[in-house]
Amino acid sequence: MDSLLYLDNAATTPMSQEALETFQEKAKSCYGNSSSIHRMGQRASLCLEGARRDLLSLLFPKESSETPSFHPTAIFTSGGTESDNLAILGRIHKLDPSRKKKFKIGVSITEHSAVLKTVEELKEQGHDVAFLPIDSCGVIKLDELSSFFETKPDIFSIHHVNNETGAIQPIEKIGALLREKSLNTFYHSDCVQSFGKIKIPFKEATLDAISISSHKIHGPKGVGALILKEKTALDPISFGGGHEAGVRSGTVNVPGIASFVTAAKEAIHHLEVCQSRCHNLKNRTIQLLNEQIKAPFRILCPNSSIPQVLSILFPEHEAAILARMLDDKGICVSSGSACSSQSRKPNRILQAMGLPTNESYGALRISFSRYLDETAPEKFVRTLHDILKTY
Repeated sequence: MDSLLYLDNAATTPMSQEALETFQEKAKSCYGNSSSIHRMGQRASLCLEGARRDLLSLLFPKESSETPSFHPTAIFTSGGTESDNLAILGRIHKLDPSRKKKFKIGVSITEHSAVLKTVEELKEQGHDVAFLPIDSCGVIKLDELSSFFETKPDIFSIHHVNNETGAIQPIEKIGALLREKSLNTFYHSDCVQSFGKIKIPFKEATLDAISISSHKIHGPKGVGALILKEKTALDPISFGGGHEAGVRSGTVNVPGIASFVTAAKEAIHHLEVCQSRCHNLKNRTIQLLNEQIKAPFRILCPNSSIPQVLSILFPEHEAAILARMLDDKGICVSSGSACSSQSRKPNRILQAMGLPTNESYGALRISFSRYLDETAPEKFVRTLHDILKTY
């Protein structure tokens, strides 16, 4: 469909031409198993380690010269979900190889299901899990978090950017709270929605680990990474050949990783331009909504969200129905996270922000990318206007 308008870039993105070409080239030239000792294995290994160095240099461009004692590492995974699971479960395995002790864990109540389902399972196993509340702007309540830190948790995990509203969490302030209280808490952030879109203050926030993913930044699906301040911080949660510093076994996807890092280089290189472009697209969309849409609506997290995500609440309409009607007109948007948009339940993120149940079905998520042109807001709002006249 040539006229298709794709506005669901927070769910996934199309591969960039450069990332696609890297994948194709490395699939032909580096097809060996990176653990093999023969020349094709060593060629794949060199490609893998080069990609690892390049990814770390993107995240920490000045660290090698300024802080030689700082030695972060990248563990390549199949994506954000695996990285989140590895961070939390791997830390528990490290703290207690016997699997007998119970630990105190804290997360925000609006975490991605990759974190939320993991800690819910740990709660079932007897671990002490706290779900910290957010305010009406989608941001964690720091006063309640500070009180929670008084209990000296073993693990705390919070997403940098919410996948549905785009709300940015104050991960630097959270790190300052942990330092202020001199806690030895393992501090993890799911940065799947922020990597390549806004700066990640890894060192400033004194993070121990972050999760990132390729397919959110125009790279291939099925590839991600867990970035660790110390590679000895975790024990494996799956077992096999001991790949990835013994933490994540399985034959390594070298072409996918090389393509991921190519996409990451592009995203970081274009970061400021992309931010400006998406900011303009977002503001133009809001302007047109205010001018043309007569049905009640409001913008969620207007001052606390990233430029790439616009969440619009229609309290008198179901977002899932609006999304399907827009799709019929060739416009792809989301009615929440792609991981949960098939569920006919009130949106838990909106409820956590204090919205009543009857309004918790009505949020459309529009997400922008650097590949969209200036006509996108006009086409989206004009089509939405026509749909709302009949629905």
